[in-house]
Amino acid sequence: MTSTLQGWLELLAVKGLGPVTYTRLINRFGSPEAIRSLNTHTLISMGEISPSLAMAIHQPLSAEAQDHIAKELQAVQDGRYAILTLADAHYPPRLKTITDPPPVLWYTGQLQERDQQALAVVGSRKGSHIGRTFTRQLSGDLAALGFTIVSGLARG
Repeated sequence: MTSTLQGWLELLAVKGLGPVTYTRLINRFGSPEAIRSLNTHTLISMGEISPSLAMAIHQPLSAEAQDHIAKELQAVQDGRYAILTLADAHYPPRLKTITDPPPVLWYTGQLQERDQQALAVVGSRKGSHIGRTFTRQLSGDLAALGFTIVSGLARG
């Protein structure tokens, strides 16, 4: 899994490759390894991506990006968190249906069947006191009803 995951993270590090194009390429070619095995001319001639993006896919990653990927893989190996890709069986099925699903998801804990009923909570960085209080109450009530509350863990 690590080498496969490494391929997903390497492709994710390509500048200019957003989730819509990433997903389209994965759907067409099957894996990051398959995408990177195609030469630049082939990628361009298939009309999937621009010439500059095709070249970026084949450029070596910066030392900084390689270091970041190595740290991510080590964190997964150490059990600090886990990573799912679009190809994983446990990737949330409804999330796959949006136009721009994240190709890679980081998570902690255990994925359970009951997590299929999830609600994402997104807020303002400078939410009002009443807004924070209401959101806390609403999230708690929904969790008590069996919903899994999801957060991007952004400050706010």
